[in-house]
Amino acid sequence: MFSSQRLFQLTAVATTAFVMTIFAMVAMLAGDPDAPVNLWFNLHGARLLIIEVVAIGVSALGAMFADRNETLREQIRSSDPEKTTPAASDRPVDDSFRQ
Repeated sequence: MFSSQRLFQLTAVATTAFVMTIFAMVAMLAGDPDAPVNLWFNLHGARLLIIEVVAIGVSALGAMFADRNETLREQIRSSDPEKTTPAASDRPVDDSFRQ
């Protein structure tokens, strides 16, 4: 399984690719509409943006999930068993108020 740090880095890379794609699309507005790169972006630009957005979403959710799991594992490892409260089922039942 990937560490949360690697997944956050992957999210940063996907986000950078998305931003660069947006900058390129804006820059192409000033260029020749018949240039090969403009023709390619006209055909595949929307699909590319969708792929990048999905990559950002999946990697971000994966990073948050991995980070939460790592945090919970660290809390379990560092918790002192004497300081934790017992579960409700482990407590003795107090029937003194019943008659």
